[in-house]
Amino acid sequence: AQAFLLQNNSSCQSYRVRSCPHHRPSEAPHMAMTMPTLATSNIDDNANRELVAKRDAVDVEVGAVPTPTLTPEAQSENPTPVEKEQLPPKNSPGHWSRRPVKALQSYLMKWKGVPGKSSPPRASYHHILWSFVGAFVGICMLAFLNFNTPGIEDTDLVMMIGSFGATAVLAYAEPASPLSQPRNIVGGHTISAAVGVSVRLLWEATLTANEKWLACGLAVALAINAMQITKTVHPPAGATSLIAITGSVAVRNLGYWYVLMPAGSGALLMLTWALVVNNMSSARSYPVWWI
Repeated sequence: AQAFLLQNNSSCQSYRVRSCPHHRPSEAPHMAMTMPTLATSNIDDNANRELVAKRDAVDVEVGAVPTPTLTPEAQSENPTPVEKEQLPPKNSPGHWSRRPVKALQSYLMKWKGVPGKSSPPRASYHHILWSFVGAFVGICMLAFLNFNTPGIEDTDLVMMIGSFGATAVLAYAEPASPLSQPRNIVGGHTISAAVGVSVRLLWEATLTANEKWLACGLAVALAINAMQITKTVHPPAGATSLIAITGSVAVRNLGYWYVLMPAGSGALLMLTWALVVNNMSSARSYPVWWI
């Protein structure tokens, strides 16, 4: 049988060697002599299997492309048929029961915070001093006008609302923040005040007194959306819209005057003082932008 194969090797080349562009029979004549072919019918099945194994071994040696091995990440994305069989079918109860558990685990992991992140460093004493000066003078100025303006006591006009205290934190302690810029301070308070008054008037016309809680939530949510659309997001302004509904009788009686005074005028006064005090320090520059 071996003699028969050797006699026919010169004229019978393996289809795998012929198919490889880098290994031609003319370029590698020794391959033709070493490449075993299948035995004829006078060789039993065991001999055929041995020859096939030898031919496959030669294919690897002459440059046959090996089967690519997947990385662990790729194997996880493309599981083997065995792994697919181990997964529950998509329509089975077990397949869907695992999704809520994984979603809950992923959600709770967010509560841990960003790995490697911690709170920012404490502000310098220089920064703390100028923050005190800015907030003290700014709020005292509004309080003085609120309590000492002649004739204002006989009207419903006010100059002080609780949200100005939060504005003082941003305008005088974090003047470089995007939320502390002039566009945000003035635009945020006036837009939120208009939204708050509109929701209160709508609530008084359509809802009952027991549904005041619904008007409060609607006023703040709409004020946030309005500030996002107009690029005037200012967190204290959310309280301005809420005060339009929960404020005193004097505040509610203002109607849309509430938008101009105290919301608009108070915001302008605080902005004016922020321009003065924040630029007194060599370490500060205000504003970062106007529009």
